[in-house]
Amino acid sequence: MLSDLIHNQFFDFNGAIYSDTGEIIEFHDRKLDALEDIIESSNGKPVLVAYWFKHDLSRIKERFDVREI
Repeated sequence: MLSDLIHNQFFDFNGAIYSDTGEIIEFHDRKLDALEDIIESSNGKPVLVAYWFKHDLSRIKERFDVREI
C-alpha cells in the first residue's frame, strides 16, 4: 500500500522496508544498535519495546533474546 511505503521510507527509517512483493529489504541496523545500547544500560531490568511493522519484530527477535507477552 502506498501509504505504508511512504511511512516506511520517510517517517520511520527503521532499517528495513517491504518491497512491492512483500519481501523484507534490510538496509541498516542503526535502530537495533540503539536498542542494544538501551538494553545494556537497563542493567538486567526488563525493557518494553513497541514496534510498528512485523519485520521490526522479526529483526528484533533475530538479534536479541526476546520474551513476548
